[in-house]
Amino acid sequence: MTEAGNSELRKCLVVDKHIVFPESIDLSALARHDYRTLDTLVGDAVIVALPSPLCLTFCRSSAEMKALRTKSLVKYDLEDELPLDVDLLALARIDCPGETLVVATDSSQLIPVIEGLRERGKFIACICPEPMLLIGELKSTNKLAKTQLILIQSELGVDVIRISGGRPSEWEWVDADVDSVCACIKRFEGRGHEFREVLAINFAEEFIARLKSQMLNSRVESVAEISMVAEAKRLIEGRSKPICDLRSGPLSVEATFHTTLKPLVFFCVALLIFELSLVGGYCFRGSQYQLRAADSFERQEAAFAKVFPEMEVPVGIVSRLESERRRVIGQKGLGESSTPQVKSLLPVIQSFLEAIPPQFEDECRVSQIHLSSQGIELLIGNATTIADQEKVVSALRNAGFDIPKLSAEKTASGVALRIENAPFVSQKF
Repeated sequence: MTEAGNSELRKCLVVDKHIVFPESIDLSALARHDYRTLDTLVGDAVIVALPSPLCLTFCRSSAEMKALRTKSLVKYDLEDELPLDVDLLALARIDCPGETLVVATDSSQLIPVIEGLRERGKFIACICPEPMLLIGELKSTNKLAKTQLILIQSELGVDVIRISGGRPSEWEWVDADVDSVCACIKRFEGRGHEFREVLAINFAEEFIARLKSQMLNSRVESVAEISMVAEAKRLIEGRSKPICDLRSGPLSVEATFHTTLKPLVFFCVALLIFELSLVGGYCFRGSQYQLRAADSFERQEAAFAKVFPEMEVPVGIVSRLESERRRVIGQKGLGESSTPQVKSLLPVIQSFLEAIPPQFEDECRVSQIHLSSQGIELLIGNATTIADQEKVVSALRNAGFDIPKLSAEKTASGVALRIENAPFVSQKF
């Protein structure tokens, strides 16, 4: 930076270590604040708050703004109203129901400060007029729900801001006297606006009393000085969106992930912890499997040593046992077909249970039953009638059991039901 730029940079007001006021105008009235260098700023992000005299405001209808789709068109629309080079303007727009408030500032006064902050590694989280920071704080406390007009007094003058739909729709900066404030309010009223609810911030009681005498139809609520620090912190942390942000044109800020950096770091840390937990779980599970495999191998060795006490335990126990089985079969001349075939009992149980009629308990009483993988070995019971006996037998036959014709032997409780060696001939599995 040039020497002139350094001189301009030193003329800055730093408040609460994260808000910067560029002192491009005479701010000697703000001597109640501490003057410090930019090196005292805390963190890597700052808010640049502009005093009202550095801001220019214009009100346009929604119909007019439809034709001004880009900021370049808005600049050239304002060219005849400003004694400035429009290419040096930084613009922001605040859309309200039926109208738009356009806020502009001369970037040539701010560029040295912005460059100085960037050289110190600071991220410009927002360039916002001081009254808009205060309105953001009011919005967070739900004080804008019914308010139609806001008056903010500072050492430099009074900001008169009309509120529409909870957002600033018209803004003028006037001298700090009742006559100038009332004249501005009358200009607003001359455009068809009424103000039933008025919020006055940081005014003396005498000023409020004179203001109420001039605004008989309005309820004027006086509020002590409101700090903008809480809103600035929310903007820096990305928890709030600025009502007005002048980071455009010559004051544009390079895209950054600053607002999402903190949650992104938390996400990465959580992801790392999850991955470490996952790897730890896999390692623990792998060690458990290794222990089980070692235990199984030890039991195999013990079993082999018990069966073949005179033989040394081989490396491949399973393959050695399979080889020994084939040797024994070959010596006895049995062949592979003599290997016992194991059949499951589940198909027999399922078919038997599915074959039982719904009214089985009312029609039959079974005292003994034996099932095997081959079928029904024994079933002893009683049926109420011969028809019930035939019904049960027919259902079992349909289920795949080969049941011969039963005798109709009568008993004290009905008809005897006895089935022996009924093979299961229909496999469902």
